[in-house]
Amino acid sequence: MMASSSSFGMGGDNSNTSMGMNLNMHVNTGTNPVCEAAIGAGRQHYAARRYKPALEQFTRAMRACACARGTKRERCACKDFEGVAAAGESIFHEAMYNCKCDVGRTFKKCDNALHIQALDYRAATFESLGELDRARKDAEWMLELAPRLPDGYLRLGKVARLQKKHEYAWKIYNAGIQVFHTNGLANSSKIQVRLLFLQKWTPTDRQPVDQKQQLYAARQPLQNRFARRDPIYLPPEIVQWIFSTLDLAALVRCLGVCKLWRDTLTARGNERLWRVLKFAAFHGRQNPPTTASLAKLLSYSGNDAREIVIHDANRFRLSNTKFLTLLRGSKSLQRLELRQPYEYLEVPQQHVICDQLKHLVLAGFDRHKSQAADHAAYRGFPYAFLARIADNLEHLHLIDIPARWSSPDPNARLLPSMPKLRYLRLEQQQLFPSRIQIMHIAWQTPRLEQLWVHDILMTSEPLAELEWNSLWGNLKALTVSGNPGVNFQHLMAIAHLTSTSSRHQLQYLDLTFPWGDMEDVFDGSVVTQNSSLFALAQPTDEDVSREHGDAYRSLRSLRLSEVLLEPTVMQRIFQTPLQDGSLHTFDIIFPLDTLDSRIGQSSIRHLKKYDWIRGASSIRSLGLSRFRFAMYPTSDDDLPLPKFLASFPNLETVELNTEYYEDAELVTVIHAIMKETRLKKIYQSCVHGVLLDQLRDLAESRGTEIVWGERPRQWPVALEN
Repeated sequence: MMASSSSFGMGGDNSNTSMGMNLNMHVNTGTNPVCEAAIGAGRQHYAARRYKPALEQFTRAMRACACARGTKRERCACKDFEGVAAAGESIFHEAMYNCKCDVGRTFKKCDNALHIQALDYRAATFESLGELDRARKDAEWMLELAPRLPDGYLRLGKVARLQKKHEYAWKIYNAGIQVFHTNGLANSSKIQVRLLFLQKWTPTDRQPVDQKQQLYAARQPLQNRFARRDPIYLPPEIVQWIFSTLDLAALVRCLGVCKLWRDTLTARGNERLWRVLKFAAFHGRQNPPTTASLAKLLSYSGNDAREIVIHDANRFRLSNTKFLTLLRGSKSLQRLELRQPYEYLEVPQQHVICDQLKHLVLAGFDRHKSQAADHAAYRGFPYAFLARIADNLEHLHLIDIPARWSSPDPNARLLPSMPKLRYLRLEQQQLFPSRIQIMHIAWQTPRLEQLWVHDILMTSEPLAELEWNSLWGNLKALTVSGNPGVNFQHLMAIAHLTSTSSRHQLQYLDLTFPWGDMEDVFDGSVVTQNSSLFALAQPTDEDVSREHGDAYRSLRSLRLSEVLLEPTVMQRIFQTPLQDGSLHTFDIIFPLDTLDSRIGQSSIRHLKKYDWIRGASSIRSLGLSRFRFAMYPTSDDDLPLPKFLASFPNLETVELNTEYYEDAELVTVIHAIMKETRLKKIYQSCVHGVLLDQLRDLAESRGTEIVWGERPRQWPVALEN
């Protein structure tokens, strides 16, 4: 009955649809032989490029629809789709309800498929003739007759694109997609009826195209251009959320976009955007901010900055004037971080400052010793400042600890009492390590929960057991790292820290010792009556073992470096948290091979003694150090490590740290481990170069990540209840 017009393609948004007409529409199931014959004849004329006869046939098919009731049906002149789209209003509402002329009262809506198809074909014919205004009128008529069907949106959108009105076309397609979802057309039963109807009009070598996909495909070229909106016009809460994700440098650059952005971002109600001031390190020829610009920046927060971070105060040129400006503009300051001082800072005495400061990080502020020679000069950093904020301070991180804290004279230490301090981290970056009396810090910080000491020699004085048990009763995490040198007093200080009453509450224990074998340092003088970690490691009778077998019952994580304890000792100390299912991180340090043993025998025997921990379901992270198994292993007895690791059902992370393997040989060990386990991460610092790249590719194929270095240490530690 009809000829195919695929060779002409009347320009619809779907190139697979004959005559550019969108065939997938919801249909009135009534048939009309006159309409069908006219449409068929029109398609034949169009295929032969006889456009005028084609227009006559399509017009005849339109007028044959029953909706005209034997009269000539006119268009509605009330609708302004383009004006409605420009105003951001509903195109569907305009098509459905806005009609004040006689057409709306005389005729009803019509979703007859033949009527809509004839209009679509006629609009496509006008497009081929270049009469886009007449094509637009027919497309708008389609939308007026059937606003709940996608056909009118597709045709009107295409005409708008041909007229170079791309934003209008994008809005038309959006309206069609919205109508498609709002009316639930995707799951309508009429779709099935429509597919049966389309089999009559679609060539046998084509399949009807889903109109929902047609709308999305037509909109896609315009989406990236017109979907973007100036975020400043969004609701205020969304504007705040968007700009709160930017760092300070990016936020300041946003002020230069336009006057509207500047006025909006600095207006009342957006003060919270400027309450976190993090000044990154300056590079190249970047100039530091002036005092006036800092005052202006602080005014945006309502002079209520809550967090100030300066990573390089030297390049920031943090003078006393700038520092005082920052303090005056931060009446509710809660976090302050200053690194690498520019000059000696003094604390103003006439103002109440930082009375809400809880978090303080200072780095390098003890290096201006020449200016601090006079006792009167200690009215600045860090001594006088710490004294001013000590009552409310909860988190203190000092890099290069104050020299006066090491004074043997208690009156000269200038160490204030910090009754609310919960987190204390002390580090030393200078060539010679500092020395501190750990007891004096304990007396001044009674509520401390987490302590991290790095590269600092600790000393302690012998105290009665009752006195030690009264110190740091809330301590839950202890980290002693670095290598401050071989010093027995340092070891004794660690012994005291692990012998307080808080050992029952310790959840996180991370210790680095300057000795490899603990048997070499115990001579009976270590505090054994307080059940320190070292004391528990010594041979004891069964009564003492039972008494202190649960000394670390709350332990979750044990990390040890450069210290060797016998597996039987480890079992006696840590069996309780392992059985309770709370211990999830554990480290094993292997002994060296003796001169009279074969390579690998010491590590094999040592690992065998850890059968008591094998298969523990709570273990998720393991650290293995100084191991050396047999060369050229031929069985699991020669390389028992992979099977040992495979016994832990929930093991996710392993750290391998050994200097007794060549790179290529260690790769074979790691490969064997990956074959037996399903690890997420393997930390190592032994394999380098090309072998490391190849190892990472192999691990990625098995779902494992190879990470260079050691497992990161969290600070502060996330404690468990």
